[in-house]
Amino acid sequence: MSWERDSRATTYINELLQAPQTEVGSLVVIEMKTTLQQDEQRTTSTLVVPSGTRGCWNELLNETKEEVAGQRYEVKGTPGVGKSRSLNYLIREIIFKYRNKGSLPRKDRFVWLFVSKERENPQSEYEAFSMRRMLFDPIRTAVLFDRRNYYIIDSRNSEETEIPARVAAKIIYAGSSDNWDFRGLSQDNREKVTYYVPVWKEQEIFDAIPHMIGEDQKQALLDSSPHQSLEEIVQQRVGGRGYPETSISRLRSVQETSRNYTGQSK
Repeated sequence: MSWERDSRATTYINELLQAPQTEVGSLVVIEMKTTLQQDEQRTTSTLVVPSGTRGCWNELLNETKEEVAGQRYEVKGTPGVGKSRSLNYLIREIIFKYRNKGSLPRKDRFVWLFVSKERENPQSEYEAFSMRRMLFDPIRTAVLFDRRNYYIIDSRNSEETEIPARVAAKIIYAGSSDNWDFRGLSQDNREKVTYYVPVWKEQEIFDAIPHMIGEDQKQALLDSSPHQSLEEIVQQRVGGRGYPETSISRLRSVQETSRNYTGQSK
């Protein structure tokens, strides 16, 4: 088992940390050119995070204590609400708040390790390493035995995950509201705190559309209505209908079929 330097992930993490953050209504929009997760490559690299999701992650981070080992968190939400995509926002906030800490997000078929190039210099660039998930062994991963570090798991296929009880790093599971997603975490008898990611508000879905569709799709829309602006076209298709290749339609479906967890953050 060995980590390999990952130039693409290194480019990604440094862009994530340096990219400007703008506000669009109650959304935070972070324009990115590089991607890390497979679903970002299929849709758009732009990171769009609604207020409820930010509130969930920020409240969780405020509860973490650097001096406490083995803190465990499970973050639930309806499939499609944007948990996986917003993990990028969480990683950014962890590094901003706790410079020089290592974080290990697990997603798709890989585990990535992000660490500061110069441990004694909080403002240094970050370096990324990666390993195929099938080769990853928590027991043999030294950074997981440092209570200051974070192990972030997108819990698709989490039933394959076993977490040694003596792992000192803070572990954050993100998955659906189906408890099966958290089977791996349930094998750890440490106390866990549960948070819920709320569904998007109607206006947030509307405001997100121009930022969550790819350039090719934007051009196709403009070509289909040459006398209208993108905003006017979006107004006609508000709610995501007519955008089958983006995350918008799924957000609309989630909003219509799930209850809003706002106010039930713990």
